This record gives sequence, structure tokens and C-alpha cells, in this order.
Amino acid sequence: MKYLRIIENNLVVIFFLLGVITNLIGIALRFFPSIPQYWVPETYTLLFLIAIFIGFGTALRDGKHITVDLANRFTSKTVQSAMMLLSYLLSLAFGVLFMVSGYFIVVKTFKQGLTTPDIGLPVWITYLIMPITGILILIHLINFIVKHFRKEEF
Repeated sequence: MKYLRIIENNLVVIFFLLGVITNLIGIALRFFPSIPQYWVPETYTLLFLIAIFIGFGTALRDGKHITVDLANRFTSKTVQSAMMLLSYLLSLAFGVLFMVSGYFIVVKTFKQGLTTPDIGLPVWITYLIMPITGILILIHLINFIVKHFRKEEF
């Protein structure tokens, strides 16, 4: 898990910085009308989206997603445990759905042979981030659940 943390953090930073650099290059190219810059918006959008989607998993890993803690103050430990279990089950379902639907989108676009309009990148490559994000969400969620069950007994 330590290496996964390092890889995720570095990938988020790398893709975000590449997106910023691409955007800055696009701004600089505006001063040279003879140089085409059609590729810039598509490229930096893709780079930012990859950074954001990888960030979904890292936010889950670090417990940075929005949570509702108010209900825990007014309920018994049994109700809290049941709500936590329901939360884990729904989150697992979401992670599986995200991964599986992302896989089917990748397969469908691969078979169709679609490419992006400006840079000609195969669309299935851009959609690869969805199943990867689903896998990251599941890895971190399972790790979170294991840690939670080691602390508390239901």
C-alpha cells in the first residue's frame, strides 16, 4: 500500500503539472498565429481529467470525501455500525459499477475505433481511466473496511 500511495500521489502531481504546462504553452502559442494550437484544449482537458480521476481514489484513501458525522452524535453504537456497514456496501457497489461500466465503455470504444477529433488519440485510451479509478476505489475501500473491522466489532 505504501508504494501505491507514492505512485498515486506522483501521478496526480505529474498529470496536473502536465495539464498546467500544456495550458501555458497554449497561451504562449496565441502570440504566434502561424503555429496551430488546436491540440491544446483537448490535451490539457484529458490531463486534468486523469489527475482528477486518480484523485478520487486518493481522496477516499485519505478520508477526504464528504461525510455525514452529525447522525453519529445522536445514535447508538449499534445504529452507527449498521449505517457504516450500509455505507461500505453502497460504496463497494459504486466502485464495482464504476469499474465494470468503465470496462464496457473501453471495450465498446475500442471496437468502434473512435478517435478524438483534434489529436487523433483513440478514445478507448481516454476511457481507460474509468476502470482504473474503479479499481483504485475498491482497493482503498477494502483496505479501509479491513482497518475499520480491526478497530471495532459489529
